[in-house]
Amino acid sequence: MAVDPNNPDTFFMEAFTIFKSTDGGATFIDAACSGSGSSVHPDQHALEYMPGSPNVLLAGNDGGVYRRPLNSTALDSLGHAKDWQSLNDGTL
Repeated sequence: MAVDPNNPDTFFMEAFTIFKSTDGGATFIDAACSGSGSSVHPDQHALEYMPGSPNVLLAGNDGGVYRRPLNSTALDSLGHAKDWQSLNDGTL
């Protein structure tokens, strides 16, 4: 689980995909859609805010490491992020 350093009611949980809550856990959305064509590999193992960049979330899974700027508005109609970026080529 990764709690937003600027808003404790917003947090992400990892499992097969990445779930996001903005209301302290009352509701969740699938923020990655890992199993349905997302660019994020499924089966999450770690979530962390990028050190020094509290608006960037890092996700570690069987496919490597991915990042997403949390101030992005690249969402589909259900609120799933469409702009996860693979870091598996060695760049940050």
